[in-house]
Amino acid sequence: MNKFFSLIIAGVLCTSNVLAQSFKTYYNDADGLKKEQLKHTLGKLMNKHTVFSYSSLWDHYPYTDGCLDNENQVFDMYSTGEFFFSKSPTTMMNKEHVVPQSWWGKGAKYGIYTDLFNVYPSEQRANSAKSNYPVGIVDGQVSFKNERCKVGTSKNSGGAGKVFEPCDEFKGDFARIYFYDATTYANVNWESNAAAFHKGVNAYPTLEDWIIPILLEWNRMDPPSEWEKVRNERVLAEQGNRNAFIDFPQLAEYIWGDSIDYTWNLAEAVPYSINGTTSGNIDDPFIDPTPDPDPEPGPTPGPVDEIEKKDIIFDYDFSDITEGKNTTSGGANTPWNEANDFIVSMNTCYKAGGAVKLGTGSKSGSITTVPVNAEAGSALIIDIEVKGWSKVEGKLLVSIDGAEAKAIEYSATMNDAFEVCTVTFTDIPKANPSVTIATSDKRAFVNAIRIYDAVPSITGIETIKTVNDSDIIYNLRGQKVNDDYKGIVIMNGKKTILE
Repeated sequence: MNKFFSLIIAGVLCTSNVLAQSFKTYYNDADGLKKEQLKHTLGKLMNKHTVFSYSSLWDHYPYTDGCLDNENQVFDMYSTGEFFFSKSPTTMMNKEHVVPQSWWGKGAKYGIYTDLFNVYPSEQRANSAKSNYPVGIVDGQVSFKNERCKVGTSKNSGGAGKVFEPCDEFKGDFARIYFYDATTYANVNWESNAAAFHKGVNAYPTLEDWIIPILLEWNRMDPPSEWEKVRNERVLAEQGNRNAFIDFPQLAEYIWGDSIDYTWNLAEAVPYSINGTTSGNIDDPFIDPTPDPDPEPGPTPGPVDEIEKKDIIFDYDFSDITEGKNTTSGGANTPWNEANDFIVSMNTCYKAGGAVKLGTGSKSGSITTVPVNAEAGSALIIDIEVKGWSKVEGKLLVSIDGAEAKAIEYSATMNDAFEVCTVTFTDIPKANPSVTIATSDKRAFVNAIRIYDAVPSITGIETIKTVNDSDIIYNLRGQKVNDDYKGIVIMNGKKTILE
């Protein structure tokens, strides 16, 4: 479901009495650690998540960033404008990187590029004014200001000259985003303009000395809000990881603050509290105040020989191609032959406005990726966003080194949204293969390519009918459910089918 934004200018603050859930056992590996060891371990935990394509973020925002009391309304930390998800596209909102993408050289070579904990819906003017400045305290000339943020000069900006300062209500939010990024992506090769991060690769402390006191103060003065906590749970459901500094704001003190000489004790750590209810008990990590009395049955397991996606090993969209169109027959006539860090060769390719057109009215076209990190004998699952010309003029052919090409049939044409098609290669013959995508006849548009290494689907799931009072049961979204729930669940730490 692609949702975009329509705009009504008005001041609003979204509120709700939604109770989120905490998952304390998620942090077991970090128990008893301190300083750089604590930071490194938390980074490994939080880095294990699904990596989305940049173009797909609009699909997730309606869930992760809908207001608590109106899911159709966008929660925007950058302005008090009232925005709504709708089918009508608008240029009034952007996908805003809190830690700017120019700080790592742009593009999708790191997961931070599309991480939902770093990329938020933002009103366009505020996003433009923020530019690639770090967060900080504006103490000089103001160049932009609205009710929720301002941009201006600062004596303490890490050399950037200007900083972006959120209002007091969101200072803690931005601090915890920086803490998350500095921890999860400590080994990013930061560019020379990354004002808040050490240049190059440096696992500890990652953050520059000038910004640490500012972020720590913001974290202390503005603890996690109800919105921030609930969004943490929503991102967990979509992306599969958590922001540790929302769950336990005091963690920042153990890594950068006044507790760096002390080990962090998980059993004594106080997780966040929502509406007076603290969650995160070590023996019962979820609290579900309103269990569904009639839940939908879970899915049935697939055949034993199926495989499923594991980790993403290649993710590239063609958003850097700004010239041309993929919605009109005359909109893709400029050749595209610009090899980059992801696509090493191309044949008969054209610029098509956020996509690449393969082939012409009389010739086929193709692109080939860099070698992907996969072992011989392993399996790959490849997702391709594709659509045809005014009509579909053939198939998409996908091949890897040493293996026979596989054909993909699709039905979307240029007036439609891109269609996601999937092809699977098992027992690949060579390590680190390149992937080639070609048209079988004439023209097709490709918008994005994602490649996953794959593992066999979980088989031999136990089926049971009787549940004991002591059994702890969660659905596959991590929500605690009653013992009359039917379908696939996690019970006592194991995947189980309840009948």
